[in-house]
Amino acid sequence: MKKLHLLIFLLLGLLLTACGTPQEAGSWPGITVDENAGLAYVAYGQHVYAVQLENGLERWRFPADNGAFGSFAAPQLGANGQLLVSGYDHTLYSLDAGSGAQQWSFNSAQNRYIGSPLAADGLVFAPNADHKIYALDTSGNLQWVFLTGEPVWSQPEANGNVVYVAGMDHQLYALDARSGAELWSLDLGGTSVSGPVLSGDGLVYVGTLSQTVAAVNTQTGNLAWNYATQGWVWGRPTLAGDQLIVGDLEGIVYALDAASGRELWRSQTGGAITGSAALLGDNLYVINEAGELFAFGLDGRSRQLPLPGNYSGALYGSPVAAGDLLLIGLTQNDSLLIALDGTGSVVWSFAP
Repeated sequence: MKKLHLLIFLLLGLLLTACGTPQEAGSWPGITVDENAGLAYVAYGQHVYAVQLENGLERWRFPADNGAFGSFAAPQLGANGQLLVSGYDHTLYSLDAGSGAQQWSFNSAQNRYIGSPLAADGLVFAPNADHKIYALDTSGNLQWVFLTGEPVWSQPEANGNVVYVAGMDHQLYALDARSGAELWSLDLGGTSVSGPVLSGDGLVYVGTLSQTVAAVNTQTGNLAWNYATQGWVWGRPTLAGDQLIVGDLEGIVYALDAASGRELWRSQTGGAITGSAALLGDNLYVINEAGELFAFGLDGRSRQLPLPGNYSGALYGSPVAAGDLLLIGLTQNDSLLIALDGTGSVVWSFAP
């Protein structure tokens, strides 16, 4: 595997903080978009920012001042205008998505929230590095706790009355959403940090650090297919029609038939891919550690979209589609967030 010096530093920071070591963590911005409200929410360092999609201006930030707070996981929209924020201070926050005002907080976890929570069917499912999944109601009241064998970094996925959790203990769990009872579990053969993705035809997909992508039958918990990648799969797979798009730390983008796992095409980008592909129009967009942005057609044809020199530097995490814009978080720049059009031209930039 290539020497990914900065990436290794960032991941080491995450590992240390997941173990409770008192060290400031490093990561990349987590981005969520609410097109109806015209806002992007960006978690990075000591703040969560609400940024206007129209012009890149700041609407609000939480907290207003610097303090012990820290967050990198993408905030998640919940019920009744909630914005759910994972805190490195062992706390899960519910904010008013329009104003940034704190509504409630849940601070019973024993370690950091590394991954994003999930809001589904009137419940909030929050993964924590203390090996537990916490289920809360929309007022922040604890409903149940499920204990896994290792920390849980990845965002859960839910479908009806079942919530799916991929952990660092190599297990994919299916839990009853109302009680937390285990319905089934499957050993994936490796750690998962990216979270599962559900299809509409009864499969759940998971990437692992054992260089695999697995498809699992949601009813039985049996493995449907397994595909070997060249490198660790850090980012969450992306469904694009009947294709499953996956990137790995060797810089390769894979397109697999979602039903069978058969490889349709692959492409080398030349830099580690730590996030998911974003689907915008008929194109998939991928960023890599080499600081490059690629657009892929569903037939595998690709083109590189050069960024202006003043936005150079390694790119980590996932680009996010917002209407006809593509949002990219930056870690080595005065700007934290840039919005691009379909040609790769910068429409606006946000510098806190």
